[in-house]
Amino acid sequence: MKKIFQISQVWVVVVMSVFLFSCEKSEMDSLVPGAQAETKKGGVPAHSIVATSTTQTADTAYIIAFYSNTPNLNTETDVQNLATSIAGAIQFDVTFFEDTKGFAAPLTPNQANAFRNDSRVEFVEIDGPIYPAGSN
Repeated sequence: MKKIFQISQVWVVVVMSVFLFSCEKSEMDSLVPGAQAETKKGGVPAHSIVATSTTQTADTAYIIAFYSNTPNLNTETDVQNLATSIAGAIQFDVTFFEDTKGFAAPLTPNQANAFRNDSRVEFVEIDGPIYPAGSN
């Protein structure tokens, strides 16, 4: 014989549904799972970046990786000098020069596009949280 839901169970589901529906969006709602993120050049498609003024702020953090066969990237200073020669002044958060050659830093949209268009750059990705696989 099938078991019929008790009215109290239905009531709890209705109340919880209304509560969850009425909650304001949290900061986490805008995050994209890692599996859906673009991993090659352009964590954000270049056509989606629109510059609205001539003065841009570097408020989005990016991870930039150079191809491992890029010559003369043996020190932190080498990586920073190459990055600066491509996109101008950068406030570096972290610089990688051993196995992976690259850095993390806040960039303007124009700077991010400069890296996307450089043949020495393997990928440009917006920095963000990393989640274990299957933890949606």
